[in-house]
Amino acid sequence: MKKSRINIQTDIFSYIQIFFSAIFRSKKIINKFRYELQNFFKTKNLIITSQGRSACYFILCHLISNKKKKILISPFTLPEVIHSIFYAGGIPVYVDIDIKTGLPKIDDLEKLIASDTAAIIITHLYSNESNILQFKKYFFNKIPIIEDVAINFGAKLEKNKPLGTIFDYGFCSFGIMKNLSTLNGGLLIVKDKKNFNKILINYESKLTQYPLLPALKLIYFCILIDIFYNKIIFNYFTYYLIKFLIEKKILAFEKFIYPGLYPKRFVNAPKNYFFNFFQSFAYLGLENLKKLNNQLLYRKKKVLLYEKYLNKKLLISNYKNYDENVFLEFPILLKKNSSKSISLKLYERGYDIRHTWYLDNSRSKVKNCAIAQKYILCLPTHNNIFERDIKKISDIINNLEN
Repeated sequence: MKKSRINIQTDIFSYIQIFFSAIFRSKKIINKFRYELQNFFKTKNLIITSQGRSACYFILCHLISNKKKKILISPFTLPEVIHSIFYAGGIPVYVDIDIKTGLPKIDDLEKLIASDTAAIIITHLYSNESNILQFKKYFFNKIPIIEDVAINFGAKLEKNKPLGTIFDYGFCSFGIMKNLSTLNGGLLIVKDKKNFNKILINYESKLTQYPLLPALKLIYFCILIDIFYNKIIFNYFTYYLIKFLIEKKILAFEKFIYPGLYPKRFVNAPKNYFFNFFQSFAYLGLENLKKLNNQLLYRKKKVLLYEKYLNKKLLISNYKNYDENVFLEFPILLKKNSSKSISLKLYERGYDIRHTWYLDNSRSKVKNCAIAQKYILCLPTHNNIFERDIKKISDIINNLEN
């Protein structure tokens, strides 16, 4: 059986429940979802937003002023995060990534922090607890720090501190492919109550109703994914369709399958930044929260298998506490071949693997971010990948890298 990287947390029962919750009890469900999130993060200072990028935007609007406009960030991230800085009136200042930690390089940050610096954004990629605590030692309480936890919802440090609450601000994404999916949603977290209240006032003053049509389009899109990435249909139809599109280098397909790599940047923040959370989607959030611990345990077991079968020189981080990452995918750093070339080889063997993780938004102006974009390959850890698949994937990569 051929295996796809696409694995979303929906089924026909999910869509029926979303429909009924929209009619009968959406307000009750959203309140329960908020309550469960507050318990998880151990704080009431959070806002459920329509997207992760809009959560980032409202944090930045609070921090950016006429005197403080610069946001320090490693450009190895999704372009939408960079766009949200511009929309909030800020200026991104690029700091190279530390390949060993996945965080901005500490020495470079120290040189760049100035009186006009508003904040630092760190993207939680694959850093372990010691990396995070070392970073905290240098910068916490010296400058506001925002945690991008888009792909790591559920990760915790040993003292049961969830990522997103380690520093001053945090934001998460609940998109279709994310660890905790509500189809389209995000979360904003603030440590300080006064700062939270200021952000909440600004957020509520600009809030508009989530339109029904985009919500229906999103559900329709998810149904199409469920159909085309069904195990049987993918094996006998979708796989060959994608193969044809790849061979013909049809860009429209690339934009469809990797939407985060081809975003549009507008002059001002788009309207969907100001939509409220579509309340009926909270049903999915509650259901996926129930499955979260089992999902994390399942993925950790697969990471241990990758670590067993892969050449050790390809591993990036050493984990002592595997709870510090949710391993939505398992990133490795290739030495010889690019991630795109390896992904094509794997596709020929029946494995649809993501060919690009994040982009180097500096366009090769910083060394390590260019390396990360070209050579980091993310391996699947979802429910349809088993030990035999992990061994086969690892063997293919090991042989190509030797």
